[in-house]
Amino acid sequence: MNLLFATRYWFITKMYQFYARFPFQFRLSQWDFHIEDENKLKVDTFLGASKTDGEHLLIFGSLNTGKTSLGVGILNELSIRNNSCLYVSAIKMFNYFFKDEGDVLESHEIWNWKTADYVMIDDINPSEPIQDELISPKKLLSFIDTLKPENKENRALLKNKNIIWVLGNKQPKDIAHKDTWKKMLLDIGIEEHKIAKVNL
Repeated sequence: MNLLFATRYWFITKMYQFYARFPFQFRLSQWDFHIEDENKLKVDTFLGASKTDGEHLLIFGSLNTGKTSLGVGILNELSIRNNSCLYVSAIKMFNYFFKDEGDVLESHEIWNWKTADYVMIDDINPSEPIQDELISPKKLLSFIDTLKPENKENRALLKNKNIIWVLGNKQPKDIAHKDTWKKMLLDIGIEEHKIAKVNL
């Protein structure tokens, strides 16, 4: 009986990992890049969020600082706990915003960005040597709103979902720097205490 239970648990866990569509398999315990203690707490808080908390984790960092692998590691731990998770590149996500509500799931999907409990949006902007943001918060918000004045459905879905946003280069700590990414999330309706930023 114990073997049967273990086999069933293993199969179900593998299913959750498979349909998360990770670009590679990676455990959070394997992540060995530098991270400040303050940012470790932010990661732990996100891992402890319930499915409906609507927590948002913004990950910034230069090239080869482990942004994507950190996000994948976090998302993988959540999928191992049998949460529905989805990894998606920014380019694909931009297209998903424009899909009609009645669009059916593809054959390789059990859930999509609208129905998954946790979502990771990767590569929203490049890192070094490109310094400029090719996708600004204003531009991303226009995609979320599907080029309309406002898309209330997309905004509500993002507001209430736990999302890892993998962005570009490390953000300056200068207090005069305007955090436009955080402002974009606030404009969507996300509460400030539900937005955390990790600089790698």
